[in-house]
Amino acid sequence: MFSGFAYSQTDNLCITPTNYTPDTLGAYSKSTSPSYINNFPSRTFNIFYGRINKSDGSYSQPGWPVTLEKAKASVALLNSYYKPFNICFNLTGMDTINSTAHHTGSNLYNINLYAENNGYVKSDAFNIYAPHELIQGAGESWLKNTKIAMTGSLIAIGTILPHEIGHCFNLHHTFGPGNSRPDPLNCERVTRIPSDPEYNAHMAGDMVIDTNAVPNFNLEQHSYYAYALLEAGLVPIWSDGIQIAKNPNGFNGLINATAIAQALADYGFTQTEINYLRYNPAIRDAYTDVPNCLYAPDGRINDPTVDFLKIVEDRLIQ
Repeated sequence: MFSGFAYSQTDNLCITPTNYTPDTLGAYSKSTSPSYINNFPSRTFNIFYGRINKSDGSYSQPGWPVTLEKAKASVALLNSYYKPFNICFNLTGMDTINSTAHHTGSNLYNINLYAENNGYVKSDAFNIYAPHELIQGAGESWLKNTKIAMTGSLIAIGTILPHEIGHCFNLHHTFGPGNSRPDPLNCERVTRIPSDPEYNAHMAGDMVIDTNAVPNFNLEQHSYYAYALLEAGLVPIWSDGIQIAKNPNGFNGLINATAIAQALADYGFTQTEINYLRYNPAIRDAYTDVPNCLYAPDGRINDPTVDFLKIVEDRLIQ
Protein backbone atom coordinates (compact mmCIF):
# COMPACT_ATOMS: atom_id res chain seq x y z
CA MET A 1 0.00 0.00 0.00
CA PHE A 2 1.08 3.57 -0.32
CA SER A 3 0.37 5.19 3.01
CA GLY A 4 1.24 4.54 6.61
CA PHE A 5 -1.38 6.28 8.69
CA ALA A 6 -4.32 5.17 10.80
CA TYR A 7 -7.30 4.75 8.51
CA SER A 8 -10.57 3.25 9.51
CA GLN A 9 -11.69 0.13 7.69
CA THR A 10 -14.96 -1.67 8.30
CA ASP A 11 -16.60 -4.38 6.23
CA ASN A 12 -13.94 -4.08 3.53
CA LEU A 13 -14.47 -0.32 3.26
CA CYS A 14 -11.51 2.01 3.47
CA ILE A 15 -11.98 5.65 4.46
CA THR A 16 -8.79 7.61 3.93
CA PRO A 17 -8.30 10.89 5.81
CA THR A 18 -6.62 13.81 4.12
CA ASN A 19 -2.92 13.62 4.93
CA TYR A 20 -0.02 15.31 3.18
CA THR A 21 2.79 13.90 5.34
CA PRO A 22 5.12 11.59 3.38
CA ASP A 23 5.69 8.02 4.50
CA THR A 24 8.72 7.24 6.64
CA LEU A 25 11.59 5.89 4.55
CA GLY A 26 11.95 2.16 4.93
CA ALA A 27 8.43 1.66 6.28
CA TYR A 28 7.66 -0.90 3.59
CA SER A 29 9.76 -3.83 2.48
CA LYS A 30 9.12 -3.72 -1.29
CA SER A 31 10.34 -7.28 -1.16
CA THR A 32 8.89 -8.41 -4.48
CA SER A 33 11.67 -8.42 -7.05
CA PRO A 34 11.02 -6.37 -10.22
CA SER A 35 12.58 -9.22 -12.20
CA TYR A 36 9.90 -11.55 -10.82
CA ILE A 37 7.09 -9.14 -11.73
CA ASN A 38 8.50 -8.89 -15.26
CA ASN A 39 7.60 -12.53 -15.76
CA PHE A 40 3.95 -11.52 -15.92
CA PRO A 41 2.26 -9.72 -18.83
CA SER A 42 1.31 -6.09 -18.39
CA ARG A 43 -2.27 -5.18 -17.58
CA THR A 44 -4.23 -2.08 -18.58
CA PHE A 45 -7.31 -0.80 -16.76
CA ASN A 46 -9.75 1.91 -17.76
CA ILE A 47 -10.55 4.92 -15.59
CA PHE A 48 -13.83 6.84 -15.80
CA TYR A 49 -14.58 9.92 -13.72
CA GLY A 50 -17.92 11.13 -12.44
CA ARG A 51 -17.78 14.73 -11.21
CA ILE A 52 -20.61 15.34 -8.78
CA ASN A 53 -22.16 18.81 -9.01
CA LYS A 54 -25.16 20.23 -7.23
CA SER A 55 -28.54 19.42 -8.76
CA ASP A 56 -28.57 22.71 -10.70
CA GLY A 57 -25.14 21.96 -12.21
CA SER A 58 -23.24 24.40 -10.00
CA TYR A 59 -20.31 23.59 -7.73
CA SER A 60 -19.46 24.80 -4.24
CA GLN A 61 -16.90 27.57 -4.12
CA PRO A 62 -14.06 27.41 -3.59
CA GLY A 63 -14.28 23.86 -4.77
CA TRP A 64 -11.64 22.95 -7.36
CA PRO A 65 -13.82 20.44 -9.22
CA VAL A 66 -12.50 17.70 -11.47
CA THR A 67 -11.55 18.90 -14.94
CA LEU A 68 -10.24 16.96 -17.92
CA GLU A 69 -6.74 18.23 -17.16
CA LYS A 70 -6.95 17.04 -13.53
CA ALA A 71 -8.33 13.69 -14.63
CA LYS A 72 -5.39 13.24 -17.02
CA ALA A 73 -2.97 14.24 -14.26
CA SER A 74 -4.52 11.71 -11.87
CA VAL A 75 -4.06 8.89 -14.37
CA ALA A 76 -0.45 9.95 -14.90
CA LEU A 77 -0.05 9.78 -11.11
CA LEU A 78 -1.51 6.26 -11.01
CA ASN A 79 0.79 5.13 -13.79
CA SER A 80 3.84 6.50 -11.97
CA TYR A 81 2.98 4.33 -8.96
CA TYR A 82 1.90 1.17 -10.74
CA LYS A 83 4.40 1.08 -13.61
CA PRO A 84 6.87 -1.02 -11.55
CA PHE A 85 4.17 -3.69 -11.32
CA ASN A 86 3.47 -3.73 -15.08
CA ILE A 87 0.07 -2.14 -14.46
CA CYS A 88 -1.10 0.92 -16.36
CA PHE A 89 -4.29 2.94 -16.55
CA ASN A 90 -6.12 4.58 -19.42
CA LEU A 91 -8.54 7.51 -19.05
CA THR A 92 -11.63 6.65 -21.09
CA GLY A 93 -13.79 9.63 -20.17
CA MET A 94 -15.67 11.62 -17.58
CA ASP A 95 -19.22 12.67 -16.92
CA THR A 96 -21.10 15.00 -14.59
CA ILE A 97 -23.58 13.78 -12.00
CA ASN A 98 -25.90 16.52 -10.80
CA SER A 99 -27.04 15.69 -7.27
CA THR A 100 -26.93 18.09 -4.35
CA ALA A 101 -27.46 15.16 -1.97
CA HIS A 102 -24.14 13.64 -3.04
CA HIS A 103 -22.21 16.81 -3.81
CA THR A 104 -21.18 17.30 -0.17
CA GLY A 105 -21.47 14.96 2.81
CA SER A 106 -22.28 11.66 1.12
CA ASN A 107 -20.33 8.39 1.01
CA LEU A 108 -19.29 5.74 -1.49
CA TYR A 109 -22.22 3.43 -0.83
CA ASN A 110 -24.89 6.07 -1.41
CA ILE A 111 -23.09 7.74 -4.31
CA ASN A 112 -22.62 4.42 -6.10
CA LEU A 113 -26.25 3.44 -5.46
CA TYR A 114 -27.38 6.72 -7.05
CA ALA A 115 -24.99 6.21 -9.98
CA GLU A 116 -26.23 2.66 -10.59
CA ASN A 117 -29.88 3.69 -10.44
CA ASN A 118 -29.30 6.52 -12.90
CA GLY A 119 -27.11 4.81 -15.48
CA TYR A 120 -23.77 6.46 -14.70
CA VAL A 121 -21.73 3.33 -13.94
CA LYS A 122 -19.28 2.06 -16.56
CA SER A 123 -18.91 -1.71 -16.40
CA ASP A 124 -15.52 -1.77 -18.16
CA ALA A 125 -13.72 0.77 -15.97
CA PHE A 126 -12.80 1.88 -12.50
CA ASN A 127 -15.56 4.37 -11.65
CA ILE A 128 -14.12 7.25 -9.64
CA TYR A 129 -16.79 9.49 -8.15
CA ALA A 130 -15.49 12.96 -7.31
CA PRO A 131 -17.81 15.03 -5.10
CA HIS A 132 -16.96 18.33 -3.48
CA GLU A 133 -16.49 16.59 -0.12
CA LEU A 134 -17.26 13.22 1.45
CA ILE A 135 -18.92 12.86 4.84
CA GLN A 136 -15.70 11.34 6.21
CA GLY A 137 -12.13 11.17 4.98
CA ALA A 138 -10.69 12.03 1.60
CA GLY A 139 -11.24 8.73 -0.18
CA GLU A 140 -13.31 5.56 0.08
CA SER A 141 -13.04 2.20 -1.67
CA TRP A 142 -14.02 -1.45 -1.34
CA LEU A 143 -11.83 -4.52 -1.62
CA LYS A 144 -12.11 -6.38 -4.94
CA ASN A 145 -14.31 -3.72 -6.48
CA THR A 146 -14.10 -1.03 -9.15
CA LYS A 147 -15.81 1.85 -7.34
CA ILE A 148 -14.01 4.70 -5.58
CA ALA A 149 -15.20 7.99 -4.12
CA MET A 150 -12.78 10.77 -3.26
CA THR A 151 -12.73 14.50 -2.76
CA GLY A 152 -12.54 16.06 -6.20
CA SER A 153 -9.81 18.54 -5.35
CA LEU A 154 -7.42 15.73 -4.35
CA ILE A 155 -7.60 13.31 -7.27
CA ALA A 156 -4.16 14.22 -8.62
CA ILE A 157 -2.47 15.01 -5.29
CA GLY A 158 -0.43 12.69 -3.10
CA THR A 159 -1.12 8.99 -2.66
CA ILE A 160 -4.85 8.88 -1.92
CA LEU A 161 -5.97 7.60 -5.32
CA PRO A 162 -3.15 5.02 -5.68
CA HIS A 163 -3.98 3.86 -2.15
CA GLU A 164 -7.66 3.36 -2.91
CA ILE A 165 -6.92 1.60 -6.20
CA GLY A 166 -4.75 -0.75 -4.17
CA HIS A 167 -7.79 -1.77 -2.14
CA CYS A 168 -9.68 -2.43 -5.37
CA PHE A 169 -6.88 -4.87 -6.20
CA ASN A 170 -7.62 -6.56 -2.85
CA LEU A 171 -4.59 -5.14 -1.03
CA HIS A 172 -5.25 -4.84 2.70
CA HIS A 173 -3.95 -2.40 5.25
CA THR A 174 -0.97 -3.70 7.16
CA PHE A 175 -2.02 -1.62 10.15
CA GLY A 176 -5.20 -0.77 12.10
CA PRO A 177 -7.71 -1.68 13.14
CA GLY A 178 -5.19 -4.05 14.61
CA ASN A 179 -6.44 -3.42 18.12
CA SER A 180 -10.08 -4.22 17.54
CA ARG A 181 -10.80 -6.70 20.31
CA PRO A 182 -11.06 -9.50 21.02
CA ASP A 183 -9.59 -10.40 17.62
CA PRO A 184 -6.95 -8.07 16.16
CA LEU A 185 -8.19 -8.07 12.59
CA ASN A 186 -5.10 -6.91 10.75
CA CYS A 187 -2.22 -7.80 13.05
CA GLU A 188 0.14 -10.60 12.13
CA ARG A 189 0.93 -12.25 15.43
CA VAL A 190 2.41 -14.12 17.15
CA THR A 191 4.56 -15.99 14.64
CA ARG A 192 5.37 -16.19 10.96
CA ILE A 193 6.97 -19.67 11.18
CA PRO A 194 4.72 -22.06 9.19
CA SER A 195 5.49 -24.99 11.47
CA ASP A 196 4.18 -23.11 14.52
CA PRO A 197 0.51 -23.95 15.33
CA GLU A 198 -0.16 -20.22 15.86
CA TYR A 199 1.07 -19.33 12.36
CA ASN A 200 -1.37 -16.86 10.82
CA ALA A 201 0.56 -14.79 8.26
CA HIS A 202 -1.54 -16.26 5.46
CA MET A 203 -4.77 -14.90 6.91
CA ALA A 204 -3.87 -11.83 8.98
CA GLY A 205 -2.27 -8.48 8.33
CA ASP A 206 -1.64 -7.92 4.64
CA MET A 207 -1.90 -11.71 4.03
CA VAL A 208 1.37 -11.60 2.09
CA ILE A 209 3.46 -14.31 3.70
CA ASP A 210 6.89 -13.25 2.43
CA THR A 211 6.86 -9.71 3.82
CA ASN A 212 7.62 -8.54 7.31
CA ALA A 213 4.91 -8.80 9.94
CA VAL A 214 3.56 -5.39 10.86
CA PRO A 215 1.65 -5.55 14.14
CA ASN A 216 -0.04 -2.37 15.27
CA PHE A 217 0.78 -1.34 18.81
CA ASN A 218 -1.35 1.80 18.72
CA LEU A 219 -3.28 1.82 22.03
CA GLU A 220 -1.78 -1.58 22.82
CA GLN A 221 -1.20 -0.78 26.50
CA HIS A 222 -4.83 0.30 26.76
CA SER A 223 -5.93 -3.02 25.30
CA TYR A 224 -3.98 -5.22 27.68
CA TYR A 225 -4.86 -3.01 30.62
CA ALA A 226 -8.52 -3.64 29.76
CA TYR A 227 -7.99 -7.39 29.40
CA ALA A 228 -6.23 -7.52 32.77
CA LEU A 229 -9.26 -5.95 34.43
CA LEU A 230 -11.69 -8.14 32.52
CA GLU A 231 -9.92 -11.37 33.43
CA ALA A 232 -9.77 -10.29 37.07
CA GLY A 233 -13.52 -9.70 37.08
CA LEU A 234 -13.16 -5.98 37.81
CA VAL A 235 -15.14 -4.89 34.74
CA PRO A 236 -18.04 -6.66 32.99
CA ILE A 237 -16.85 -5.90 29.44
CA TRP A 238 -13.55 -5.03 27.79
CA SER A 239 -14.64 -1.52 26.74
CA ASP A 240 -15.23 -0.58 30.39
CA GLY A 241 -11.62 -1.47 31.06
CA ILE A 242 -10.54 0.81 28.22
CA GLN A 243 -12.29 3.73 29.90
CA ILE A 244 -10.37 3.10 33.12
CA ALA A 245 -7.14 2.84 31.14
CA LYS A 246 -7.84 6.27 29.63
CA ASN A 247 -8.49 7.92 33.01
CA PRO A 248 -6.32 11.06 32.91
CA ASN A 249 -5.57 10.76 36.64
CA GLY A 250 -4.76 7.06 36.62
CA PHE A 251 -6.40 4.48 38.85
CA ASN A 252 -5.02 5.41 42.27
CA GLY A 253 -8.10 7.41 43.26
CA LEU A 254 -10.53 4.61 42.42
CA ILE A 255 -12.15 2.59 45.18
CA ASN A 256 -10.70 -0.67 43.82
CA ALA A 257 -7.18 0.67 43.17
CA THR A 258 -5.52 -2.18 45.07
CA ALA A 259 -7.39 -4.78 43.04
CA ILE A 260 -6.50 -3.01 39.78
CA ALA A 261 -2.82 -2.99 40.67
CA GLN A 262 -2.95 -6.71 41.43
CA ALA A 263 -4.80 -7.46 38.20
CA LEU A 264 -2.17 -5.62 36.16
CA ALA A 265 0.62 -7.46 37.96
CA ASP A 266 -1.07 -10.82 37.37
CA TYR A 267 -1.39 -10.02 33.67
CA GLY A 268 2.31 -9.27 33.30
CA PHE A 269 2.66 -5.52 33.75
CA THR A 270 5.91 -4.53 35.43
CA GLN A 271 5.93 -2.66 38.72
CA THR A 272 7.34 0.39 36.94
CA GLU A 273 4.38 0.38 34.56
CA ILE A 274 1.90 -0.09 37.39
CA ASN A 275 3.42 2.78 39.37
CA TYR A 276 3.12 5.01 36.31
CA LEU A 277 -0.47 3.97 35.61
CA ARG A 278 -1.49 4.77 39.18
CA TYR A 279 -1.38 8.46 38.34
CA ASN A 280 -1.47 8.59 34.53
CA PRO A 281 -3.50 7.22 31.63
CA ALA A 282 -2.16 4.34 29.58
CA ILE A 283 0.43 5.35 27.00
CA ARG A 284 -0.80 5.51 23.42
CA ASP A 285 2.26 3.86 21.84
CA ALA A 286 3.92 2.23 24.81
CA TYR A 287 5.67 -0.54 22.93
CA THR A 288 6.76 1.06 19.70
CA ASP A 289 9.32 3.57 18.46
CA VAL A 290 6.95 5.84 16.54
CA PRO A 291 9.45 8.43 15.22
CA ASN A 292 11.53 5.72 13.58
CA CYS A 293 8.55 3.65 12.43
CA LEU A 294 9.78 0.61 14.36
CA TYR A 295 7.65 -1.97 16.13
CA ALA A 296 9.64 -3.14 19.11
CA PRO A 297 7.61 -4.78 21.90
CA ASP A 298 9.56 -5.76 24.96
CA GLY A 299 10.72 -9.27 25.77
CA ARG A 300 7.43 -10.33 27.32
CA ILE A 301 6.09 -11.10 23.86
CA ASN A 302 8.31 -14.21 23.91
CA ASP A 303 7.56 -15.21 27.48
CA PRO A 304 5.12 -18.16 27.50
CA THR A 305 4.43 -17.74 31.22
CA VAL A 306 2.53 -14.45 30.87
CA ASP A 307 -0.50 -13.40 28.87
CA PHE A 308 0.99 -10.07 27.96
CA LEU A 309 1.10 -9.43 24.18
CA LYS A 310 0.05 -13.02 23.58
CA ILE A 311 -3.52 -12.64 22.31
CA VAL A 312 -3.89 -14.15 18.86
CA GLU A 313 -6.76 -14.88 16.54
CA ASP A 314 -8.11 -18.36 17.18
CA ARG A 315 -6.99 -19.73 13.82
CA LEU A 316 -4.74 -22.78 13.42
CA ILE A 317 -3.37 -24.57 10.41
CA GLN A 318 -5.78 -27.35 9.50
